[in-house]
Amino acid sequence: MLRPGEPYFLNEGVSFRYCIPARAHCPSLSGEHYLRAVYGTWKESDEVLRRLRKRWAPFGYLWAGAVTSEPMAFTVTEQAALADCNYPTRPNPSAPLR
Repeated sequence: MLRPGEPYFLNEGVSFRYCIPARAHCPSLSGEHYLRAVYGTWKESDEVLRRLRKRWAPFGYLWAGAVTSEPMAFTVTEQAALADCNYPTRPNPSAPLR
C-alpha cells in the first residue's frame, strides 16, 4: 500500500527503435531528451473494481487509473559514423524483431 506521493520503484527495461544518423534520412538524436512512462494498473472489470473498492475502503482508496512517472532525463551522444550495411540483417526480413 502506498501513501499519496510515496514512490514505488519499478526495475523494468525499456527499449525503443531509432534510425542510425549515419544512414540516409535519419536525423541526429544527440542531445538531452526526456522519457515519461505511463503504466496501466487495472485489467479487471468495472464491477470487480467497485466490489474491491468497497472492501478496501477502510485502508484507503483503491487506485485503478494509469500511473505516470516523473520525466526521466537521458543523453544521446554522437557515435562514430557507421557504414551503411542494410541493418538489420535477418534471414527473413518479414519476421518480427525480437
